[in-house]
Amino acid sequence: AVYAIGHISGGHINPAVTLSLAVSGKFPWREVPGYMIAQLAGAIAGAASIYLTLGRLATVAAGGGVTAYNPATMGFGRGLVIEAIGTFILVFVIFGVIDHRAVPGWAPMAIGAIVFAVIIIVGPATGAAINPARYLGAVFMLQAFGGHVLWSQLPAFLIGEFAGGALGGLAWAAIGRVRADATVASLAPTDPEPERISGAT
Repeated sequence: AVYAIGHISGGHINPAVTLSLAVSGKFPWREVPGYMIAQLAGAIAGAASIYLTLGRLATVAAGGGVTAYNPATMGFGRGLVIEAIGTFILVFVIFGVIDHRAVPGWAPMAIGAIVFAVIIIVGPATGAAINPARYLGAVFMLQAFGGHVLWSQLPAFLIGEFAGGALGGLAWAAIGRVRADATVASLAPTDPEPERISGAT
């Protein structure tokens, strides 16, 4: 998806990424609402495709694709922190690979790899939504088709992901600055292009 639309819209199909870009001054605030509405609409359409292909089995066997943590073994705070950590890592990497000093052309591949890595690490605990739209789209469709939604978990996912994403962007912005007179050894080739915001998911 990033390779397909990154050069058109920037490809940040994750509201937590959009917010982090805006908070760090890399994306205009006036465009944030429109992007988030589009991201949620896309997530709902994606979740609907699960039911289109699996029918009612999507609710019974697949849980509608909803991510959740087990309330019997995990509390609200821990679930929130885990989602925050996962989204922090995702956004931190995104900011690194879209920087003009990064190796050009590899941002979508690196972002896909970090999404995969985060899911492998935190997926067993919370399902690793790390994307508020992805979480909400699945939740809304599960509710629409009569599935059981754990609404009490919704704040943990949303707060964790938005807060973790914003902190990840600010953390990279804080350490990514280099003094004009500093000499930095890097394996990345020099890229004269201005900083890119495309390639974020």
